[in-house]
Amino acid sequence: MAFCFAKNRLFRVTLSLHSFATLRNWLCQPLQSLPQFKIEKFDIKNKSNFLVPYLYKKILFISIFILIFGAFFLAPVIPVLSITNRKAPNQKVYSIGGFKNGFIISYTHSVNKGRVKDYYTIKPDYTLLCDKSVFLSYGAGIPEPQDFPDAVFSVTSEGYTITNINRNLKQLTMAVGIIANHSITILNSNVVNSQTEFSDSKEFFLTDFFEPQTSINLQIKRVSLIKYLTSKKI
Repeated sequence: MAFCFAKNRLFRVTLSLHSFATLRNWLCQPLQSLPQFKIEKFDIKNKSNFLVPYLYKKILFISIFILIFGAFFLAPVIPVLSITNRKAPNQKVYSIGGFKNGFIISYTHSVNKGRVKDYYTIKPDYTLLCDKSVFLSYGAGIPEPQDFPDAVFSVTSEGYTITNINRNLKQLTMAVGIIANHSITILNSNVVNSQTEFSDSKEFFLTDFFEPQTSINLQIKRVSLIKYLTSKKI
């Protein structure tokens, strides 16, 4: 009886020690099964490294962004009426309205001293078309009908009017006069053969932008957004 009791107690102690060893092994097993990481030195020449494709994509994205930015801001895409100093091309004035709707060049006639208005529209090939002139007073120096065989001469509320002149110019070259007191009016409508006075059109005197006797060119050209934003506009 005593022997059986001792045997059972020894079995329980042995079982307890075995259970403790099993629990210890189970707890330690995850630590032993962890993968061993080896830290390697980064090599930029190794194309298989995960950082290299990332850098390539980043450089490609920046390059595309720069190209789009350049195309949008630097490409000549905006058509304007350009008024430029012939001897100093950096001195210029741009007008989008002058391109869209046309413009009027006004000046004091050197002979009869009356004001003259020349009306210009823009053709699809970007050339200038002078199709109408208005003389506020009739006198010496006014063109005669034989000077423009296809033109129509009439007297209107505007003055002595010549229409259907059809004079095409790639560019208009003129000198800013002292006595002539040249001005340019940017029209608000592309209809220039009516008798409308274009009350909300804007008139600008060229001496506000150029010195008297400055030789200037008026022509249609395309400019970049950067150039348009950084130049004088009317």
